[in-house]
Amino acid sequence: MQAAEAGSEAVTVRPLRPEECETVAVILQHYASREILLWRTPDDIREHAANFLVAERRGQVVGCVALQDYGGDLYELRSLAVREEQTGRGIGSALVKAAVDLARARGARELFALTRRVAFFGSRGFAVVPRERFPQKVWRDCLLCRKRDCCDETAVAIEFRWEQPAGPG
Repeated sequence: MQAAEAGSEAVTVRPLRPEECETVAVILQHYASREILLWRTPDDIREHAANFLVAERRGQVVGCVALQDYGGDLYELRSLAVREEQTGRGIGSALVKAAVDLARARGARELFALTRRVAFFGSRGFAVVPRERFPQKVWRDCLLCRKRDCCDETAVAIEFRWEQPAGPG
C-alpha cells in the first residue's frame, strides 16, 4: 500500500478488494464508452483482481490500474483510469508509480502501455517504442478492437535494469 500526496489531499494506492469490482467497472466503462479504454466487465475484473490496484481518497475508489503478465518478464500497464471529476490531482501519477513498483516486485524486465498520452508516460520514464515489439498484445486485445486498422495509440515502455551479481574474480 502506498500513500501519496495528490493535489491537496492524500491518496492511497492499494490492491483491489473483491467488493470493489463493480466500482472499478463503472470507472472503466466511462472511458470504454468513449473508446479510450477497452471494456472490462465486473467478472473479468474479479477474475484478474490480483492484478488491479486502486486509488482511494476519503474512503472512495477514485482510480485504478492493472498489470497484465505476458510471460518472459514482460508486463503491460493497462486499465489506467481516474474518475473524471478527480483528474488533474496526481492520482494517475500515483497509480502509474505503484504499477511500476509492482511490476518491478514481480520481476518484470519490461513494462509497456498503449496510450494517447505519450507525454504523461514520458515524464514517468517511459519511452516510445514500436508497437510491433508486443505481438502478444496485438493478438490478445487489438484483434477485438474496432480501431485495430486505424489505431491512434502509441506504444511506450520502460525497461528495468537488474544488476548482475559480481562473479568470482
